Amino acid sequence: MFEKYSIKNFKIHQDSTDIEFPGLTILTGTNNSGKTSLIQSIRVLSKIENQFSGVPFLAFHKVNGLGELKDVLNKNVSRSESIEYNLYFRPMPSLGAHVTLRFGSVLQGNMQVAARQSDAAVLNELQLIMDEGGDQYHIYQILLTENGYIFARQEDGKRNVLGSVKFVGIQPATSFPEISDMWEREKLLMCTHELSSLNGMFIRYLGPYRAVSAYVPDNGSSFLDINGNNTAEVMAYWNDKSIFDGTPFMEAFAKWTSKLLKTEFAVRMDSSQYKLVAIESGVELSISQIGFGNTQILPVIVQILTALPGDLVIIENPEVHLHPKWKADLVELFLYAVNYGIKVVLETQSMEIINRTRLTVKNSPELAKKIAVYFFEKRGFSCEINRIDIKETGELDVWPEDFLDRVTIEDSVGLL
Repeated sequence: MFEKYSIKNFKIHQDSTDIEFPGLTILTGTNNSGKTSLIQSIRVLSKIENQFSGVPFLAFHKVNGLGELKDVLNKNVSRSESIEYNLYFRPMPSLGAHVTLRFGSVLQGNMQVAARQSDAAVLNELQLIMDEGGDQYHIYQILLTENGYIFARQEDGKRNVLGSVKFVGIQPATSFPEISDMWEREKLLMCTHELSSLNGMFIRYLGPYRAVSAYVPDNGSSFLDINGNNTAEVMAYWNDKSIFDGTPFMEAFAKWTSKLLKTEFAVRMDSSQYKLVAIESGVELSISQIGFGNTQILPVIVQILTALPGDLVIIENPEVHLHPKWKADLVELFLYAVNYGIKVVLETQSMEIINRTRLTVKNSPELAKKIAVYFFEKRGFSCEINRIDIKETGELDVWPEDFLDRVTIEDSVGLL
């Protein structure tokens, strides 16, 4: 999974700012400042399609509300501009991979592809810089032409075309036989293989409007949908499986629901459908008979516990409809997963979540390197993103204007 990420010309994101994913990444800021747009850009990237004669394109229609390219392209730039992704992977400790993906309009591209009613953004260029430290780096490009994609290497400022290439999803479908040096070819394969982590199986998203259904049919799904509607089905699938630390899923689920909610839950089969129930004083209650906050937090718990090391888990507004203590206690669950190699991204306005994160760092300073906080502010048709580091004392290194309520949050953490 990528360690750094930036997006350019996507909605309000006109200029690119590197976002790091050290473990727990918190996105916060004023309303309409680009937090959700950043998440949408990642979701779109995870849903790459090859409908146009094997040409990868951004499937905007798969992310609710995005519309077409003309609706997504930043309003300060012309239609001929590209949406640009910049990703940084580290396939091995001594090898870094800087990947740039540029997507342009079908109408503006160099290749005539299958007609479509709405315009899409097709992959016009993939650039890979293999960085081995110091002055040791190699630059490769895959470019869209009238005859398909060509594969080239930059040497002394010149482009040396080596051959042609096709794609499966966003990953080049080739073993790069044009590269004669076996070790060089192996490194190139390792770098391009990292692009497979952009597949939706490794990027898990849970939206802000969660609605757990009391009854769910068995479709054999092991993944939550974006609103957690199929929570009971996913729990049933994981019933006899273990989570990332080796603990049986139901044991871990019982531990965290007891800790966070003080309530026991179970999945039953009822008329060929899964039914999620709460158990209070030995009495089984339908999920519709208990507090609404429970239905908001249950998908969050299940999403975290069913993730695998290396996954990127994105959760929008985990605090919705929760008691302040529940909001704060969620931080322990998130950091628990982070310690097993799962990357968690939160979009939140919760003072309690940020408060507890700071307090956790104050009590365990070694966690500071696993946490990144980013503050978003709107600037016309663009936005500004600033990183806020949490010091080992729990204090913030900077405090941007409009960043929460400083007096309230510092009083509650006891840092004044």
